[in-house]
Amino acid sequence: MEPYYESYIQKYYVVLLLDSEEHYEYLIKELSKYLSKNSKNAIALHNRGLAYLELGDGKGLKDIELSISIDGASKEPYKVLGQFWERNSDLKLALEYFTKAVEADTTDATNFRCRASAYEALGDLDSAIRDLDKAIELEPDFEYTIQHKAKLESRKNS
Repeated sequence: MEPYYESYIQKYYVVLLLDSEEHYEYLIKELSKYLSKNSKNAIALHNRGLAYLELGDGKGLKDIELSISIDGASKEPYKVLGQFWERNSDLKLALEYFTKAVEADTTDATNFRCRASAYEALGDLDSAIRDLDKAIELEPDFEYTIQHKAKLESRKNS
């Protein structure tokens, strides 16, 4: 495997930023070769799943779910699945995955912002505001979160 692609078996990535469809296809090919010898590598499965999803192939969901079954302690696969289901209009499933991401890492403000987004879309402004409060506690200088919380409070009180 080329050194550039080796990083995809060493670290989780939330978003793959490859240049073209051919790069994603090549990454899938390389990770598939690697996984044929190391089938229990959660990171490789996760990243191959992301590459499949970038190409619009539902096989990616299976890979990411399998990575969770191997390493359920990592927040990244849960966050990715939450984002996938949020984009694909299954907000209850998105909320379920974002909650698992929060449970996997209660110190990551992004997990709370993601879950707040799902709560907001479901119309549960109280829960969304609570999650934004937690995100602000974790990252007090992140202005977007502060502004978004104020906007939700205004909506709730109107």
